[in-house]
Amino acid sequence: MKFAYPVFSFLLSVVFQMLFLFAEDGTAFFIVWAIIYLPLTSFFYSKKYLKDGKRSIPYTLIHSFSLAFSYLMFYDPNIETYCFALILFVWCEVWALLGLIRKEKIPILFMRKKHCP
Repeated sequence: MKFAYPVFSFLLSVVFQMLFLFAEDGTAFFIVWAIIYLPLTSFFYSKKYLKDGKRSIPYTLIHSFSLAFSYLMFYDPNIETYCFALILFVWCEVWALLGLIRKEKIPILFMRKKHCP
């Protein structure tokens, strides 16, 4: 499933892009795609499938690239398109790396506060 999930999320991302382009008012689809779908799919992929892997970061890079590429497929190649695709790549990668954080690696973030008597 580690390999099939990026393909599935790429295809679903392409569907969102097609809805955005061909719907009468596709702005809502774009907002849902960029603000909800991209972070959730990136975080879920790294949390569920890559959490215990030794080479997790290359897989997150591939997944983030595939999502950014799904945006590039539908637009003319110009500097603004590439810049926005880079922003999307970073946005997805941040959420994917957040999903890889484990309690054992950064215990200071997960410490319980002691109550004073």
